[in-house]
Amino acid sequence: MRLNLLHASVSTCLALALLGCPKRVGSQSELDPTAREKLEAAKQQASSGNPQEALKLLEQVPDKESREVGEVLFEVAEKQLQARDFAGARSSYRELLARFPLFDKADLAKYHLGLAQLELKEYRDALQTLTPLYGRLSDAQRPEAATKLALAAEGARNWVEAVRWRAEALRQAKTIEDQTAEQQRIVELLESRVAFVDVARLAEETPVESPVWPLLHFKLARIFSHLRDQTRLKETLQALLEKAPNSPYASDARAMMERLEKRTAPKPDTVGLALPLSGKFKSFGESVLAGVKLALANSPVKIVTRDTAGDPAQARQAVTALAEDDQVIAIIGPVLSAESEDAAAEAEMEETPIVTLTRAEGITGEGPYVFRNMLTNSAQARALADYATRVRGLKKFAVLYPNIAYGTELANQFWDSLDKTQGTEVNGAESYDADQTTFAPIVQKLVGRYYLDQREEFVAKKKEIIDAVKDPFRQRKLLEDARKKLEPIIDFEALFIPDYFKNIGLVAPALAVEDVITNACDKRDLERIAKTTGKKPEEIKSVQVFGANGWNFPELVERGGKFVQCAIFVDGFFVNSDRKETRSFVDAFRKATGRDPGLLEASGYDTARILRTVIEGQRPQNRAALREALLKVKDFPGATGKTSFNKDREGEKPLFFLTIDRDEIRELDSEAKS
Repeated sequence: MRLNLLHASVSTCLALALLGCPKRVGSQSELDPTAREKLEAAKQQASSGNPQEALKLLEQVPDKESREVGEVLFEVAEKQLQARDFAGARSSYRELLARFPLFDKADLAKYHLGLAQLELKEYRDALQTLTPLYGRLSDAQRPEAATKLALAAEGARNWVEAVRWRAEALRQAKTIEDQTAEQQRIVELLESRVAFVDVARLAEETPVESPVWPLLHFKLARIFSHLRDQTRLKETLQALLEKAPNSPYASDARAMMERLEKRTAPKPDTVGLALPLSGKFKSFGESVLAGVKLALANSPVKIVTRDTAGDPAQARQAVTALAEDDQVIAIIGPVLSAESEDAAAEAEMEETPIVTLTRAEGITGEGPYVFRNMLTNSAQARALADYATRVRGLKKFAVLYPNIAYGTELANQFWDSLDKTQGTEVNGAESYDADQTTFAPIVQKLVGRYYLDQREEFVAKKKEIIDAVKDPFRQRKLLEDARKKLEPIIDFEALFIPDYFKNIGLVAPALAVEDVITNACDKRDLERIAKTTGKKPEEIKSVQVFGANGWNFPELVERGGKFVQCAIFVDGFFVNSDRKETRSFVDAFRKATGRDPGLLEASGYDTARILRTVIEGQRPQNRAALREALLKVKDFPGATGKTSFNKDREGEKPLFFLTIDRDEIRELDSEAKS
């Protein structure tokens, strides 16, 4: 038995000798006099604040495992740390802990090693060093240690750990100032650094008694609100209010719960209006409001109006108030492009159907709750291109447009629409400044009479004149006459001019000066031109001019005179239309207000009637049901035409095709060929 025990003891010692045993700083054999001298000198250097000299002397001590060597190493590291020699301190602490892992001040050495690593921005190493040590620290050490661990986690970009350690620092904080600082830092991390899934994980892992638990759940509730996950939003708010009813976030949580309940239970008979009813665009809002009131007269449908003042921020606030405070089931408006984008985004967030009356392209892209019922530039361009090619059979086009958003957008969209039609081509395009008053050069460029040196026939004639006539005055007269007789290059059958009536009154005569004939429907004028030019009426080449809704003003007839006769343009509403629904609306509006309506009044009227029909007929009890009902609106008979909402929630309808005939604007059958 003793032999077995002896054998086991020997084996154990042998194994330890082979593997190496951790050294405890304890009793050691006495040093020889030389080693003792070096060690004492090292102690003196360390105490005097000369750590580098102390380290050099320690290297000369033969027995480096001596208890006293470990103590000197620790003192050297401490002096280096105090002197802010963080790299040196890191090296000394590491050597100490590697050689003397059972050193009686090992935990303090590890803690100070972590601080040195933090100062050296070795954040991951500092986090790894300090984390397992935290539980063994004294209560007095923990407040500082928690803050240092939070800094290490932030430096390592480990945001979840950063929140955890900030929460611990908050728990350990002794003063109101420290508590406030930690609270603010946690908020910053949650707002800008921590991902949604990590917020959810932190909220689940954090105990209810933690001071950060209410903050995490309030942040989680805001995320669910942004994601429009009403089920989990409600669950999170309920938990927060039940378990932390007196937290700093309880008041906001109750307000969110109230808004959530209002959002899910709107008033099914109430429609909101978000319109500019003050400021420089006040007349726009009043026009829409007049149409809406006429449509909802003698109806159980109620309206609540909020002023947007033409301001995007106020428009967003108006939509929020309509959805949450007024609990409307749907919203009409706004009108202006800038405010409509913000209003549409807010309505989408509130999951409230909004039918905007803006021309801003792509507005319905804000989300599935955003609709539009208003004439757009793209709709005009498509309608004109379709009529010109399909009904009139035209193939060759030119474009003359002003350098403003209205002109460039319409020109580009018209061109794009033509590109989609096989066999069409655009042979000329010229632009001009919006404030331009002289259009002769622009038209000359369009028909090849401006850059004369590029016309071979003129170059030849010029050479002939110069060679034959030496008198400068006669040369100039003959060259001018040659220029006037130079035939214009009219390689287009139709000309699109997307401008407003004021400029059209100047552009149209400039076309005639350059022999571009645009009034082919006027037979008497064609006969006069034929006699003047010596041609037969059928030999005269004419150009069909097209325009957009900027043409639809009575003043155009007077300004343009005979030069705008026969032009064709479109609009979303025509007060003198023969359409039954349009006539009924115009008569009713005149009777109610004593004035003629325009596009805004008609669009507001039609939109309100669509909502009235859906609300009274289908009685949707929530906003989602109303949205689905709007998607099914097809060929609704309105003042602006038979309206249908397409898959993109855009209101589609046949536009009003107009022409100038016998000095007045009249409606044109969009399917007629002449």
